Amino acid sequence: TTFVAANPPDAPGLEPSEVSRRLNFNEQIVSSASGLAVGLGLVAAGIIWTFPDQLLLLAGCVKGEMMSLGKSYLRIRALGLPSVFLLMVLQGASLGRQDAWTPLKIFAVAGIANLVGDMFLTLRCGWGVKGAAIATVASQGLAAAYYLYRVIRIRSPTHQTTKISEDGSAAFSSISTSTPTISGDGAAAASSKGVALVWRGLPSMGTVKSFMAVALTLMFRSVINAISYTLLTRTTAGMGTTALAAHLVTLQVFWMMSFVPEPVGLAAQSLIARDVKDRPWRVKKFLRVSYGLSTAAGCLMALLTGVALTTPMISKAIVADPSVRALLLVTAPFAMTAQLFCSLSCISDSACLGLRDIKHLPLSTTAATMALATGLLSVIRRGMGVEGVWMCLNIFLAVRSVGHIALSRRLKGLLFNFRGRKAVEHQILTSAI
Repeated sequence: TTFVAANPPDAPGLEPSEVSRRLNFNEQIVSSASGLAVGLGLVAAGIIWTFPDQLLLLAGCVKGEMMSLGKSYLRIRALGLPSVFLLMVLQGASLGRQDAWTPLKIFAVAGIANLVGDMFLTLRCGWGVKGAAIATVASQGLAAAYYLYRVIRIRSPTHQTTKISEDGSAAFSSISTSTPTISGDGAAAASSKGVALVWRGLPSMGTVKSFMAVALTLMFRSVINAISYTLLTRTTAGMGTTALAAHLVTLQVFWMMSFVPEPVGLAAQSLIARDVKDRPWRVKKFLRVSYGLSTAAGCLMALLTGVALTTPMISKAIVADPSVRALLLVTAPFAMTAQLFCSLSCISDSACLGLRDIKHLPLSTTAATMALATGLLSVIRRGMGVEGVWMCLNIFLAVRSVGHIALSRRLKGLLFNFRGRKAVEHQILTSAI
């Protein structure tokens, strides 16, 4: 998203050669990232397929029927990872061009197909968890295939030009894929939303280094986050089935609500990355508006999380066991505060990505995970129960949020402008270019 958004070919005042360079760069990045995504998806699927028992034990799954069902489900779901990784790249390219409508339509249809498939395979065919896994993988594969079909059909403005001679005949002149050029009105063609999926050759070493620096940093963050949530679930698994059930129900409600503020972060990342180079004076306003919207969304989702977990009519629809519902009343306040911290952490992640200031991410994420692990050890020693686990999740998200502002010089300077001088603001923005 950041790479594509930072090189908009339809920015005002660009020379045709610069428009052409940006188009070529975006197409090169997307095609290379798509191939890399499919390759990494195959590797991840192979690892999950080969070591399902070890991964389930790490997540706190006990041996027996749960292990058998989990193994079948995990292996089938692993087959969809190449599609999932490819969808992430194509969605990022669309969002980088400020096109949120295309991925929304595709994922909405895929979600409906998944729901219908789940109901048919589990209820009518009686396939159980295997049917649910097959329905999910099938919907992911169809979504990836259709998305791929759409971007392949996009006609690259740099692919070829058409010149009309005086007698009306069309003369086509092919353009080199390594150094494409477009005509003076190419900016109009470049304004099309989306990036064409065409092969533009291997990217330069400088581009590869920049891309891998971002990719590895984000991959490290994702792995650490996965480990953190695994620690939460594994700790709760040692408290008994009732506590584990309450934790998992609360976690599902929390995750469902936490996706609502995410579009604010994606929009901020795309707009900041787009304007930090060509229109840097707009970045500070985007940041402050984004933080305001994200905070408001986090507060709203906190309220809805509390309503979902504490309202008897809703909680009975989610879980039948009254002892589990009683524990939901205990976890609800901590899940509500966690929503606000999660929203702030999400917008801070996105802002730093848009500003290309992510070197601190491994440090801040590691510090948050260490705080989480320390807190969970204290929960186990003091026997604090599931509410202690959710208190630790709040600590984890709060440390991540504070870490961004404390360690990112660009973000901190734009949000607070400590020295109060325009020169400082200009220096921060230009250093991000």
